[in-house]
Amino acid sequence: MVPRAALWSGADDTGPSGRERQPPDPAWRRRALILALLCIALSEPRSRAAGEALTIWVDDSLSMLTRETQGTRLALGLDAARALIAQHGYSDVQVRTLSDPWHNVGPLTPDIAASVATEARRHGLVDAPPGALLQRNRSHWLITDGAHTDATAWASGSLDRVIRVGSVDRNVGLELLAARRNLQDPAQLDVQITVRNGGTAAEHRELLIRAGNDTLRAAHDLEPGATTFVAASVKATDRIQARLSPNDALPDDDEIELDLSALRRHPIAVDSSCPPVLRAAIAAHPALQIVDAHGAAEAALDCGSGATAASASAPSLRALHDRMSTLATGPLVWSSTIPPSRRVALDIGAVRIASRIETMPGDITLLAIGNDAVIVRRTGTGVIDSAFDFAAPEAAREPATALIVDVLVEQLFGADLLDTVSATDRGSGSARVVPTNLADSALGMQTPTGAAQRDNTWLPPIVLVAILTLLWEVVALGMQWQRLRLRSVTDPI
Repeated sequence: MVPRAALWSGADDTGPSGRERQPPDPAWRRRALILALLCIALSEPRSRAAGEALTIWVDDSLSMLTRETQGTRLALGLDAARALIAQHGYSDVQVRTLSDPWHNVGPLTPDIAASVATEARRHGLVDAPPGALLQRNRSHWLITDGAHTDATAWASGSLDRVIRVGSVDRNVGLELLAARRNLQDPAQLDVQITVRNGGTAAEHRELLIRAGNDTLRAAHDLEPGATTFVAASVKATDRIQARLSPNDALPDDDEIELDLSALRRHPIAVDSSCPPVLRAAIAAHPALQIVDAHGAAEAALDCGSGATAASASAPSLRALHDRMSTLATGPLVWSSTIPPSRRVALDIGAVRIASRIETMPGDITLLAIGNDAVIVRRTGTGVIDSAFDFAAPEAAREPATALIVDVLVEQLFGADLLDTVSATDRGSGSARVVPTNLADSALGMQTPTGAAQRDNTWLPPIVLVAILTLLWEVVALGMQWQRLRLRSVTDPI
């Protein structure tokens, strides 16, 4: 002990080791900064501005029109979305449908449901939206029933929220109605209908087919997921309708209609001087009907007399015969405007030519044999000239004559006339209504398991700063180790 503190007034203020006191090690500051940055990065911060922009994707497939207890799935999903938006306070809301993803239908208003429902009735299935529309600076929600998992598989990892609706799991629907002319009897139409049980229970339905004044009925039993194809023959008419009875929770796919105007027979006026072979080929064509009433024809076949019942403005096919018939020689050269499937394989030794067609600038040679133009479309006149000799005996014996006539009249009317099929196709599987993960589905918010959160612009800079600070710490520790090593060499204990 020292009896008086004054005896220490001149003592050197050093530590027990006799060395000067060192300032605190600054490394703790770097280490605290690294820890703080990593904690912030793990919390995935988001800017408030990014959260205010929202795109709502609406699954507008036909199954979304299924009627639940409180309304259609589509209406219930949109109502749930409006409630969630009111809670979160989004100011910039876009609504886009999967059937037309490029079109922003506007803000989420009560009128949107009616507009989207109208579009949904026009098609059965939808596709995934282009990735370019899933903008990272916006939140993305999806309203769906999950009935078509192949069309909503893109949602995994791309959405912030899924509003999943639906509980009804029974439905039978019409997916396809197609018709074509009967090749043996042009007055009859061959019809095919696809019926699918898109639910989970066995069903019984009566199918009614109405064509003009005729109605056909047939009963069908369908197991869950089963599809049946119904074939029928009906009289040619302008419209055909098929309907299932009784209706179910999705009445929009219980009826289907088809406009058959594309299958109607085209009236054509035929010159009385035409060779019998040519006239018979026109009469036998399933898409043509020879008329005699003046002005009633849509097109005319002129064989030289010019006496037809078509108007002067109607397109005209001229079968030229102004020189002695000769055998065609040389290779066949078809125009590129004639599809390969429509090009007729001719036996050159059986083809005779009865005219030499002089082409003018702008004319299109549809077929040439050697140096002779055989079928020519006159520019700007609606006239097609043919040099085939249909009066020659070879024309009556040659099976390809009817096919050549078909090529001529198809060019005259500008449409494929053989094997034409009219169809209303909603897509295979459009009748499915069973929601995905039905046990977990409920009206309201559903966040899918494993759905990744949307990338944001804050996270990469924070991680970069943390990495740079960590490198700084590594360099500082290396320099400290180097100093200690040099000190231990120069000042050994």
